[in-house]
Amino acid sequence: MTVTAIDHVNLSVPSARLPEMLRFYTGIVGLVEGERPHFNFPGHWLYADGGRLAVLHLASYSEDELALAQPTGRFNHLCFRMTGLAALKGRLDAAGLQYREQRREGNPVIQLFVRDPAGVMVELSFDRKAEGDV
Repeated sequence: MTVTAIDHVNLSVPSARLPEMLRFYTGIVGLVEGERPHFNFPGHWLYADGGRLAVLHLASYSEDELALAQPTGRFNHLCFRMTGLAALKGRLDAAGLQYREQRREGNPVIQLFVRDPAGVMVELSFDRKAEGDV
């Protein structure tokens, strides 16, 4: 099992501010809006490196209070791009840590979500093809 990079940051954004956030991160910072899998909440995936890497996810949940009630506030989670899904799941299970696995149609990654000891949500992201899950 290997960590290969920090993959992205997810910010919880009030729905009324989502357009303003999108304009800031595209018009000022220079990120490019790109493809995003279908989720049941609005948001945008913003890409760096000429549209190759989705480094910032803006998400607007149904109620802003829900976003603010998270232990991490507007900062939603940190994501590490990984290899070795089976090995990591074994480590999580052996440590008795609860995690949520997510596989969405159209999303080229398998995602595991686990909280660190301080309560911060950590996403561990695995390329489906590389993991043999096509």
